[in-house]
Amino acid sequence: MIEFYLALCEALNESQVDVQYIDRWNQNVEFIDQDSPWSRPAVFVEFGTIVWEPYKGPVFGQVGKGTVSLHLITDWAGSAADGSSTQEDALQDLEFAKVVEKVVIGLKGQSFRNIRLMESHPNNNHEDIIETVDVYAVTFERTFGEDD
Repeated sequence: MIEFYLALCEALNESQVDVQYIDRWNQNVEFIDQDSPWSRPAVFVEFGTIVWEPYKGPVFGQVGKGTVSLHLITDWAGSAADGSSTQEDALQDLEFAKVVEKVVIGLKGQSFRNIRLMESHPNNNHEDIIETVDVYAVTFERTFGEDD
């Protein structure tokens, strides 16, 4: 999971995506006034349940099917109503999710592969921000050797 997190940070930082802050998820939106301030757009990474099974074959290790949720946080930019003067800015959260997805889908490493978007959960119940949670399925691998 460490490799996935670090690869995601590196890929987002090297991409054309305007990400101002990346961190692990810890109910950050619910405690936005109590936490240290963070800039937006922000991406928070939440590792879900991973179901591990032994490798079938000569390698001693495990393969796991799991999820990673990305909490994409942007500022609310006004009304997206048809004809609204703020419509274009108000739709930027949808564009942000799309460009982040392009970066995530291309990731792979020694310990993870097969990343695919499974669900998107828009949450517009916050006052000044918009949160979209994109849930990705990921295959993780762990091998065990004499040095582990």
